[in-house]
Amino acid sequence: MVRATLQIVAICLLVYVAQSAVALVDRTPRMAELFALSMPLGAQPWTVVTSVYAHTGPWHLLSNLAFFALLGLAVERQTGAVSFHLFVLGTGAIANVSQAAFSNAVGGIDAHVLGLSGAVVALAGYLVTGNRLSELLLDRFEIPRTVQFVIYATLAVVVTVATAEPGVAIVGHFVGLFLGLALGAAKALGQ
Repeated sequence: MVRATLQIVAICLLVYVAQSAVALVDRTPRMAELFALSMPLGAQPWTVVTSVYAHTGPWHLLSNLAFFALLGLAVERQTGAVSFHLFVLGTGAIANVSQAAFSNAVGGIDAHVLGLSGAVVALAGYLVTGNRLSELLLDRFEIPRTVQFVIYATLAVVVTVATAEPGVAIVGHFVGLFLGLALGAAKALGQ
């Protein structure tokens, strides 16, 4: 049986091939936007899904897939394939929608968001809090849930600011990391 991580890598590669084929047929921005999420969501609702697996170019694709494979193989051991796919799609979609909504609301920018990075940082967050050592530390020091969430939000802000660069979806990364931290602490994928 093919591992869920490798299935998602294959999906990303297939979507990239489809993106490339569409670009060859019609280079208008309208065609390129078939895969990218933008506001309002109702205009192209399928992009909530396609945006997670689509990428802007080979470097974006390969860098996301390298980190995804590393983190995904570690996380998928804790759960079933369906749960893992739903985690990746769910965290990636929420991160992408958050980035597009923020860009539209705050900057008035009609951002076209795509990529797996929101799900990648969610996997990283899950690994940080969804392990036995983190659980032992949180239980030992009896940190209340509300304080834990403040710690997760602070950690997500620090990591997001430290890794921010022009053109990077910092809101999407923040949301993905925060979701991963919270879901890991909740053992959402089991143990």
